[in-house]
Amino acid sequence: MGVCDLCHTELRAGEGTIIPLREMKRIAQSGFGPAKAGISLGGGILTVAHFGYAFGLTKRETDQAWRKGVLADKTPWVLCPNCCGKIRSFMKGGMRQVIEVKGATIEEARQKIRDSIPPDSKVISLRTIDIGSKKSIKETAPSVEAAIEKAKKKIPSGAQVISEKIHKEATMASMTVEAFQKAEARKAAKRQIPSKSSITRVVVIEKGRKGFLGIARTRDTFQIHYKIFAQVELTFRSPALIRVSFEPRKMHGARAGQTVRKISKANALRTPDGNKIVLVDAPVRECYEVAMAFFGKAKWGECVSELTKAIKIDPNFSEGYFWRAAAYFMIAVGQEIDGAPLDEIVPNCERSIADYSRAIELDPSNAKAYINRSGVFWSLGREDEAEKDLIKARQIDPDGMRGQKVVISEDIRKRIDQLEK
Repeated sequence: MGVCDLCHTELRAGEGTIIPLREMKRIAQSGFGPAKAGISLGGGILTVAHFGYAFGLTKRETDQAWRKGVLADKTPWVLCPNCCGKIRSFMKGGMRQVIEVKGATIEEARQKIRDSIPPDSKVISLRTIDIGSKKSIKETAPSVEAAIEKAKKKIPSGAQVISEKIHKEATMASMTVEAFQKAEARKAAKRQIPSKSSITRVVVIEKGRKGFLGIARTRDTFQIHYKIFAQVELTFRSPALIRVSFEPRKMHGARAGQTVRKISKANALRTPDGNKIVLVDAPVRECYEVAMAFFGKAKWGECVSELTKAIKIDPNFSEGYFWRAAAYFMIAVGQEIDGAPLDEIVPNCERSIADYSRAIELDPSNAKAYINRSGVFWSLGREDEAEKDLIKARQIDPDGMRGQKVVISEDIRKRIDQLEK
């Protein structure tokens, strides 16, 4: 009798499996984590992840704490059959590896990822760290050349310099200061000259009276020569950066040498607005990740472009239509703010409606698509269609509608209330 060292389930006689400490450390170093594996505590409904949440830890932080404990342990582990099965299933794919790849463009980084990962690998996660955005950096130095060189040392390796702008040339200036001593004059001058400058010379131009035994003594007048530093601004495009975690997949028999293309939970994505899991194949997943990075930075046009690529690969990718519709509508909103004419705004609203309609066709239970489409209808003054969408969303997901901040007429409120009854 005893308990499993991982899930704390009671073990019957002869049920526990002794895992040598060296093997457990190898398992921990390979990336296995009980929270992510969904291991239950004591065989109940509470999981290791729930235990971590109670202490304010995410799944990742919980697993990191567990791995540290394993690496610091000094005794073998005894595991139940269920935990052994979870670990065996995880380790069957081989050791987990994480690599970061840079490229001049996001397409180049993607290609490097494809070339770097063995074709029989299982992708655990793929994250776009940087989409290759444009940035700038300002620096000052005694000369323009020194300022440019200083700025170049601070930009990331692989970044492409787009422009070098000189805001201010290095110039010489002078001022007068009264003080008893040269050091005092230099100190007083430093408080008055610009912060990005340096004193080159201090000269006495007029001597003060010495007085009698220091009485009635007056200050000397010093001329301070100083150099105002040059200021430059470098604009550069940072390299696109992608981080991927993968496991080489071991295959035997008839499957040896074949690329595994099955969709798995390892390829699942979570949408930015919630916890819905989207299962997609690798090329679609890449486009989707980049599109969501663009969406988070309010780059609607680029987001539309990436999602269009994903939809071409998989015409039934409902989430692609949903988020492309959202991006189209945000483009229309931006045009309206900028004072664009209606003949430029309306086409983007129509495209948004068409994509929401396609998303609904592929996933009729998507209440959010109905709600968002109703918002586009409202913006075009098509209130009847907007009200129908809100009623449909209420029928699909009554609880979800309560949390939506939508502006609806008093009439539609009454009609929705009737549906509730």
